[in-house]
Amino acid sequence: MSKYKVGDVVLISDYDHIYFCYEELAKKMKLTNFTYGHEPSIYPAKGVVVNFSKHLDQQNEDNIYGVYSDGVDYLVSEAGLSLFKDTTANSITVGSAASSDHYINDAMQPIEIMQMTFSHSELLGFLKGNIIKYSFRAGKKQGESSEKDLNKVRQYKAWLDIVENDGTIDPRKDVI
Repeated sequence: MSKYKVGDVVLISDYDHIYFCYEELAKKMKLTNFTYGHEPSIYPAKGVVVNFSKHLDQQNEDNIYGVYSDGVDYLVSEAGLSLFKDTTANSITVGSAASSDHYINDAMQPIEIMQMTFSHSELLGFLKGNIIKYSFRAGKKQGESSEKDLNKVRQYKAWLDIVENDGTIDPRKDVI
């Protein structure tokens, strides 16, 4: 049984729990950003679980996770991970796009995970797609005002501008 699931935001505790030389396992787990010998620049390193595998071999009884952090996929033992708990989760501005009840208590919001896992062009496509979607939907969704969708359009345009200028979106601060 695995302790963490795909999408969990975790902390990599230290160097001793990272497997650097298991390139075949990384390929099997479809970790396309795995680099032999690469390690995080700081510990603990925040990342997101992207895959899971049972034991490496008979000597190793620990579960192994593919963790994406700062542009790189790592193979990390379960013992080297802990669940990330965001102590600032309740500091989001009330009424902002990021304050929806379905995100407020999450350690990371979907846009943060997307920034960690999508390529630059994929993220741009996601943002542009949402601008188109909410522009077309404005005033057409039953029971909702067009203003709500137009606010989302403004939000995604602001985030698109940040990403196009090589910035990183902080959904707790970068809100319209």
